[in-house]
Amino acid sequence: MKQWIDPPQVTVPNDLLALVEGNALLAETLVRRGITDVPSARAFLDPDQYMPSSPYDLPDMTRAVTRVQQAIQANETICVWGDFDVDGQTSTSLLVSGLRTLGATVVYYIPHRERENHGVHLGKLNEFIDSGIQLLITCDTGITAHKAVDYANSRGVDVVITDHHQLPEALPSAYAVVNPQRLPADHPMHTLAGVGAAYKLMEALYHDAELDPDPLLDLVAMGLIADVVPLKGEARYLVQRGLAVLNRTERLGLKLLQERIGVTTIDEEVVAFQIAPRMNAVGRLDDANVVVEFLTTDDEVVAEALVNRLEGLNEQRKLLTEQVLQGAIQQIADNPQLLDAAVLVLAHERWHGGIIGIVANKLVEQYNRPVVLLRTGEDGLARGSARSVPGVNITQAIQSAAGILHSYGGHTMAAGLSLPTERIPDLRRALSKAVYEMREVVPETLTIDAYIPLSQANLALYETIRQLAPFGAGNPPLTLATCKVNVKTHKTIGQSNKHVRLTVEDEAGTLADLLWWHADPETLPPGRLDIAYSVGINEWQGERTAQLILVDFRPVDEAPQQYAHRTTVEIVDHRNLDLGTQMAELILLDNVLVWNEGDPIPGVNSLRRRDLHPAEALAIWTAPPDQQTLHQALNHVNPARIILFGVDPKCDSVQIFLKRLAGAIKHVLNAKGGCVQWDELAGVMAHRKETVQAGLDWMLARGHINIMDDNGERVCLTAGENISPGGAISTAKLASLLQETKAYRAYFRRAAASVLLAPQR
Repeated sequence: MKQWIDPPQVTVPNDLLALVEGNALLAETLVRRGITDVPSARAFLDPDQYMPSSPYDLPDMTRAVTRVQQAIQANETICVWGDFDVDGQTSTSLLVSGLRTLGATVVYYIPHRERENHGVHLGKLNEFIDSGIQLLITCDTGITAHKAVDYANSRGVDVVITDHHQLPEALPSAYAVVNPQRLPADHPMHTLAGVGAAYKLMEALYHDAELDPDPLLDLVAMGLIADVVPLKGEARYLVQRGLAVLNRTERLGLKLLQERIGVTTIDEEVVAFQIAPRMNAVGRLDDANVVVEFLTTDDEVVAEALVNRLEGLNEQRKLLTEQVLQGAIQQIADNPQLLDAAVLVLAHERWHGGIIGIVANKLVEQYNRPVVLLRTGEDGLARGSARSVPGVNITQAIQSAAGILHSYGGHTMAAGLSLPTERIPDLRRALSKAVYEMREVVPETLTIDAYIPLSQANLALYETIRQLAPFGAGNPPLTLATCKVNVKTHKTIGQSNKHVRLTVEDEAGTLADLLWWHADPETLPPGRLDIAYSVGINEWQGERTAQLILVDFRPVDEAPQQYAHRTTVEIVDHRNLDLGTQMAELILLDNVLVWNEGDPIPGVNSLRRRDLHPAEALAIWTAPPDQQTLHQALNHVNPARIILFGVDPKCDSVQIFLKRLAGAIKHVLNAKGGCVQWDELAGVMAHRKETVQAGLDWMLARGHINIMDDNGERVCLTAGENISPGGAISTAKLASLLQETKAYRAYFRRAAASVLLAPQR
């Protein structure tokens, strides 16, 4: 469950409130997003009120413009070199169509993702130079292409770089380097993507040619949205203007694609979730040069064929994504120990390299840990993508394993890497240790923009909220909340029955329907809820109505009575049954949390003490090691019904205990980087923490292990090197602790249930 962050109280200036005609939600949202004066609000809400930045604020723009104009005047062949994601595709298309409008002779190239990857490649560049190009313009790439630029220079070909990626320590020796990263961090253009840099070059060229650059803005909007740039300053302005152009675009491919998708209006969501994925599918699975033709062709037959190709590749992307996802989940099902590691590392020879990044993101969401997916190749290398969670810098974690890697690179939340296939187990151990040490538990939060009654969640509210659009990074869509609603009905919908329509009623008696995508109705708690939702639009047969999309919910009625304060608890006692009958009774249980330690129960989902959670009913399968552990579990689960079994885990002799401990230590060293939480290890061993500590002391005294760190909650181990014969004292202590636990388990199996389970106040 997410931690909700309520909207902070703000003071709205009177003139700002007047600007939005007294709409408090609009005014307060502007202030909370840092827009506190009327001029800034006008520029934010209305692109006609925004003063766009001059292209010449960008360093080297004058040199770039001059060199391109010289090339056009001299009829030199210009090569535009792009990249295969949507930002690179739109950048390339923008430069190609813009330069051709200016009369330039243009060829273009986007590298193939699988065969070449990102960047300017010398072999292909040499082919273009041999064919007669005299000017190379890069877009969404080139800022680290030192070798390629030097080679082009040596062949007498000038290079103009337009890019937006992080600057290297030394810039390439290009004729001009146009990169928004060269501007101060507070400059409105600093966060532009590659298509923004390319557009600013064309804007300057069009201005000198007395042409209107606005027809290029549809490409700019798509590239900026797809690259998830913060929609502030220049980026927001260009997307606002670009979406307007996109809705009246003359590009045949886009017009036909809009018809195929079946939307009448293109907004930022349509771009992000319908258009961009289709274009990205081409870059992931095919040749992205196709997209440039799709975006620039004037031939309707060609455009129709290319739309069909985009649609086919997008369907293939979805199919491959699902296949890789199910393959990854099956690997985990076949080897559940993979989930014991702090990072999930999976590999397969047939996983498509263009898909694994998408799947890694899905697995991160599902398993709440960093994920590395690798495709193993015939050349002995495994190549793949890593995705992370808040609190873990995945590139820094990967860097800790640099000694076994062939290559790597990335940023905080995502990275790419390659390594010899046989070193994958080493990578898993190294990453698990690094992630375990660095991960900070960052609670998942949800920012609430306003609390409203359901009566206000209507079409007028939707129209108000849209004044703040386009939404995206840096300007998230509004999340509204209504308190204390009752769920009246819920019904599964959709072809796969993965979604739910909820009908809720608030305290005023207002009813409303919410759509819950990818729903899990079993997680709905009893009683009243606070609901968080966004407000969208539903258009059907010419009618427009507000559509509420469920984002989150939380229970709001009084907290259930704590176990320590319960006066009655239902107890079902199966301790006197034989093991076979007990197993039959256990299998028949429904909606019951099963607490079991030691060996797993075949065919039954059970949890150890560390993974227990609140539940109405708790089955205690194995006898706990002591009274304190029992009542810690009862207080945490707080059950109203308890089913007692009390099976002996048969691990209280010194010999069996040490054998199990050795196996557990081996797993910790191999799969968890040597570090484990004490309560997790105690649950695996089905013993008290102090007993497990005594067992580790026994191992340490004999040189089997080294204890590198112990902060009371987590212990880190390494394998020992020397075998020592000592340790009689540690054996006696261990035997004594094991005997105490054995005696308690025997007491647990014969004592009156009401005495065992009596709440401790």
